Amino acid sequence: MSWFYVKDGQRMGPVSEPQLRQKFMEGAVSDRTPVWREGMADWRPMGEVAGMGSMEAMGDGGGGGGAGRGRACVECGRSFAAEDMVELMGSTVCAGCKPVRLQRIREGAPVEGACSAYADGKLLVVLGDGELPRRCVCCNGPATGAMRRKFVWYPPWVNLLLLPGLVFAFIAVLFLQRQMSLEVPLCGAHQRRRRWRVLGCMAWMFASVFAIPVVASQRGGLAMAVSFVGVVSFLAALACGHLWWMVLSPRRITKDGGRFHGASEAFLASLPAWHGGGKA
Repeated sequence: MSWFYVKDGQRMGPVSEPQLRQKFMEGAVSDRTPVWREGMADWRPMGEVAGMGSMEAMGDGGGGGGAGRGRACVECGRSFAAEDMVELMGSTVCAGCKPVRLQRIREGAPVEGACSAYADGKLLVVLGDGELPRRCVCCNGPATGAMRRKFVWYPPWVNLLLLPGLVFAFIAVLFLQRQMSLEVPLCGAHQRRRRWRVLGCMAWMFASVFAIPVVASQRGGLAMAVSFVGVVSFLAALACGHLWWMVLSPRRITKDGGRFHGASEAFLASLPAWHGGGKA
């Protein structure tokens, strides 16, 4: 679970539970420090968040010395001290169960308690019909809304079939395409920015469309050249508008999940690292 907190008027984070616990013990944060995590409606002082002031909500039994009630391993179910646990792909396991957990992940087997969103370098990996954390994918701030988008992907080599004819490419896309629906969370600022950019692309498209017949009505080779530029301009505006509308773009979609471009570095940094190899 990733936490955010406010210090000197600036939003800090994300930090893990152990990191926030350490900051509390060091005095960097206090009961009056505003904190937020996924699932909370708004920022609240630490002391008002379900026993946060005594650190019970983060696995410390309130003694401040790390000798609390401990945390349960999602594999074997036994409780261990926080320093004896390992966070692996969004879930906590003991050192003894770590090899078993990794093997399940590599084989693509269902993993109880694991999250469905991961970071693989600059790519966002989403498993199955999983959901993204309620944080803006563009800045990692608290999301104020989410848009459900249907992503369509097909092998890039299908584009080569455009050379012999559109019919061949259409048939290949029809049989080889894969689809995936996903809710894309955004903060208020990026929702407004996306809206204005999409409107700008629409105005760009209409300007290109209206310019083509006006120029084409003139005689001469220059008119034909300008008309060609107008067609290219229309296609470029269409591509840009689609990109801004979808926010994320699929790198690959399989039956197990999908990989996407477009998520910010801050958002990816808040996710567990992907260790599942080339799957998904």
